[in-house]
Amino acid sequence: MSQLAFAIRFHRVRLGLTREALAKHIHRSASFIAALERRQPAGDEIKSPSLDTLNRLIDVLATVEGKPNEKITRIAAQLAFAAVGLESSVFDDLGSQSVPDELENQASVLQQSQIWVLSDILAEGEDHAWAERVVQNIADRGVQYTYFVPFGRQTNWATAIQNIKYALGKNNVEADEHVTAYRLSDVAFTCRARITNPYSANPTGVYSVLVPSGNSVAAARSYEFPPMPPEVVLGTVRTIKNLISLEDGHRRQSDQSSSVAADPALGSIEHIYPPRPSGGQ
Repeated sequence: MSQLAFAIRFHRVRLGLTREALAKHIHRSASFIAALERRQPAGDEIKSPSLDTLNRLIDVLATVEGKPNEKITRIAAQLAFAAVGLESSVFDDLGSQSVPDELENQASVLQQSQIWVLSDILAEGEDHAWAERVVQNIADRGVQYTYFVPFGRQTNWATAIQNIKYALGKNNVEADEHVTAYRLSDVAFTCRARITNPYSANPTGVYSVLVPSGNSVAAARSYEFPPMPPEVVLGTVRTIKNLISLEDGHRRQSDQSSSVAADPALGSIEHIYPPRPSGGQ
């Protein structure tokens, strides 16, 4: 039984829910829940649930006496980690990487590095320290940033790019030359993450995990950054590379400046920044 299968069954039983009841909550079938709970580590017919389905599962299963508290955040993290193959016990040892650690890590990236950021709520849109770090890397090291935000969910991309452009403007650097952004479907968007040098032979990645402040999940604004397993990094990079190639081919064939490219096996992708001239050239 996989980590995800175990986590779903454990918390369903903890709450006294039948498969039929859980399925109703997430708008799926009881057979879908059964398939998830039978899911093997590899070779099974069912894939990891989409981000939307995972969020619905978390909404239902990450409850403790109907009240938000630290345990809910840990349950949510357990489910999210399990969906991408990370052992849930890793969450117990996250203290080694905090926001200052992560900012320091980003300050040590090599010249001309590439960084991919996958997130719905971008730190660059909430914290000027993050935007300033991005700008320093761009201005001082020529780092290229590519952001991936999901379709169908509220994001703060617009605020993030404005913060980055404002800070870059003070350094007389054009954001369009160093920043790219796409929307991805839930099929490809499985977890908040940062991947460094995705086009190298050995890309590396870290998750971004929200941790609670006191007993209030709503007030939580602290993050920790456990490493992504190498196989998850490579799988994520492979999927996104294929989606980028799909979007590029679709744009050339359709001759449109803005369009959504889709593939049943991969998901959907749309280029959103920088703006492309009319005709998609």
